[in-house]
Amino acid sequence: MTANFRMNDTAEAYDGVIRGIAIPKDRAPQRRGNIQLPPNTTVVSVDNHWSIATDIFFERFPAHLKDRAPRLLIPEDGNHIWLVNGKTNLTQAVINSLATYESIPGCYSIEPRLRHLDIEGIDKEINFPNGVPEFYGHPDLEVREWIFRIYNLHMAEMQAAAPGRFYGTGLINFWDMARVRESVAEVKTLGLKTVIIPQNPKGANGAPLNYCLREMDPLWQALEEADLPVCFHVGEFFKDGPGGKVPAMLIPLMPGRPEGKSVPEQGAMWGSIIQATWSFFLALRERGLGSVWMSAGIRREREVAELLGIPFDEYTQIGWFPIAYTIGTDFKKAWRKPVSEVRSFNKF
Repeated sequence: MTANFRMNDTAEAYDGVIRGIAIPKDRAPQRRGNIQLPPNTTVVSVDNHWSIATDIFFERFPAHLKDRAPRLLIPEDGNHIWLVNGKTNLTQAVINSLATYESIPGCYSIEPRLRHLDIEGIDKEINFPNGVPEFYGHPDLEVREWIFRIYNLHMAEMQAAAPGRFYGTGLINFWDMARVRESVAEVKTLGLKTVIIPQNPKGANGAPLNYCLREMDPLWQALEEADLPVCFHVGEFFKDGPGGKVPAMLIPLMPGRPEGKSVPEQGAMWGSIIQATWSFFLALRERGLGSVWMSAGIRREREVAELLGIPFDEYTQIGWFPIAYTIGTDFKKAWRKPVSEVRSFNKF
């Protein structure tokens, strides 16, 4: 399978992690073991996936569209391949990847899925679609919308079959601002708790869309009014334009390395950084600019040090701060727990 993928640094790192681990269809559920979690801990798997094993689009499409509905093909390897006019848009590499797990009954059937979740100690799961993302940019917008609506109904049915455990991500009409409110409302009515929108959105005639433009405001307004969180599936696609490439990046450096130091020693190193960051962000805000403290990216600190000529053993990158002009200035306070819930006196 891997021979079909062009390897890059990320792929090579991932390959190094999973080498020696069987592909999903050759594995068995693993019990949690002796790990002791705090009382009342809820374990949520936030990036699960769900496949559709029946020809639901053809079955549920309106009569005038049935000849344009995707049809399901399940070959001997157990894949779930959607065909339009007898063809799929999936590459062979993606098809090979799907073949490693879509034959597992828990991938498309609730009962074995819940049994496996129980074995592994998973209380709840958030599920993203398999196969259906092939139609995120489908050129026939009427067909695309019906695919999304039928998929949402199916996910609501699965959610009802496993209440409080299975949570599906809904799909909405993100390309027609005159219809987006109705689409979001339908997802809400079905009881789905979140939606996913593609990172590479396309409208009529395959024209690229950009969520950061004012013309897309009705989408965000409808989602905010419906109180529906938005999910992106990381790694799907990246694009130029507003919200795309970062015009500038600040990487503050701190002399020394924290590795091997005690907590008090690390505290002395980091003690003034938070205040400096506040001041920096306030200065940006005053000038119509914005930023965010990127901490997860520091896992690639050594590669960036090599790229920029930073002596890795002598300096620590405290974070990456992308800088750009904000689109609008009507920011709101982020939600925080009430102080009464987190404050304590004299004891924890």
